[in-house]
Formats: sequence, C-alpha cells, structure tokens
Amino acid sequence: MSGLAVLLLLVMLARSQGGGGPIGPGVTPGPAPTFPKAPGATPTPAIVPTPAIKSAAKQTPPPWPQAMPRGLPAFGPGGWEPDTPPPIQVQARAVQLLPTLWKFGAGTRKTEQTAGRWITYVASPMGKKKGVVAFRVRGTDAPAVEPTKAPINIV
Repeated sequence: MSGLAVLLLLVMLARSQGGGGPIGPGVTPGPAPTFPKAPGATPTPAIVPTPAIKSAAKQTPPPWPQAMPRGLPAFGPGGWEPDTPPPIQVQARAVQLLPTLWKFGAGTRKTEQTAGRWITYVASPMGKKKGVVAFRVRGTDAPAVEPTKAPINIV
C-alpha cells in the first residue's frame, strides 16, 4: 500500500472515532450569547472541581450520543438560565467536558441530557483559569437535594 493510501485510511479512521475533525460531535464553537444580569444579582458561579467532583467525574461514564428533542429552545437568555446550584452530576460532567470545550476556545458549548434535564455547558473564562458554566432550560428547577441521613448504629 502506498504511503498516501495509509495516510488517507488513518484520517478516515480518526474521523470515524470522533477525532480528526474541526469540531467534536455536538460541540458548537463561538462566543456564547450574553445573559443580562439583574441589578444586585450574584454572578454565575463557576464549577470548581473539588476532590468529590473529580472522583464523580472519573467514575461517571460519558453519556451516549443524544439527539436533541424538538421544542428545545435555542441557546440564549430567552430560553436558558444558569443552573444554580448545579447538582453533583452536572458538576462532574462539566469537569469531564472542560478539555473538550476549551479545545475550541471560550464560548464553545455542548448541550446534552444530564441527570434527566437538558443542560448546555459553555466554556467560560474564570479570571485567568478556564472554566465551564452550566445552563438549564428556563423554568426547569434543579433537582431537590436529599439531606444526608445520619448513619444508624445497630447494636
């Protein structure tokens, strides 16, 4: 086989495995739309990868490719809002997506279903650090967090 044929086969294989192309599957490049801040509102919190979140990110497999449902609003201030407080599943997925989104720069986003809700993850600078901000469909509440129960001692 000629060297050109081998190179062509390697490129085709890389693209079939999700690599080699300019954009990963479901990743949208470009600047994110700006969301207006209400007077006195707190800034959108960054997802800080604590040891618990890093552990959850390592243990959680990435989701299967997902088809976007009809009726999901276009990303922007009219249909999406910051997911605050983000549940641990969203934080873990944001940590997993950090290198993928930042591969294409600030404003790159990916929408997928996490913990039963549609979440858009956006690469956003956090001062000098690279971060990811999670947005949920406007009007969908964050899942209720169950209080941790004290262990029961059985004698």
